[in-house]
Amino acid sequence: MSDVDIETLRAVLEAASRGDWDVLVRAAHPDFELKTQLVGTHRGHEEVRRFFEDRWEAFEEVVVEPEAFVRVGDRIVTRVLIRARPRRGTSALLEIRNGDVWTMRGGKVARLETFPKFEDALAAAELSEHDAHADA
Repeated sequence: MSDVDIETLRAVLEAASRGDWDVLVRAAHPDFELKTQLVGTHRGHEEVRRFFEDRWEAFEEVVVEPEAFVRVGDRIVTRVLIRARPRRGTSALLEIRNGDVWTMRGGKVARLETFPKFEDALAAAELSEHDAHADA
């Protein structure tokens, strides 16, 4: 699936693995909004940057791998695998799969809403698992 918005998201997710939040800031609207199910809503570049920096700080290494992109109008639902190795206390590698709904506006990321499960992200975009596989 070749799509400028999806390529933008690929670049943002790749940069997240490096902790390069400047890529997200450049790809985001100034009024960018991040909504998480656990810690609420964050608005604007600096607030969102702080959110991610604080979360990544506990880890020696974080790798973000997109596994699926499903476009629904101006929204893109992603399934993402996050692998993270904590800085202290263990050498275990944590693996978390979640779902995100990205809203694009004029080639920029306007909103990101995160969900603990891909199915929850699909439901938020009013899609089913069947819809997600229709183009496959």
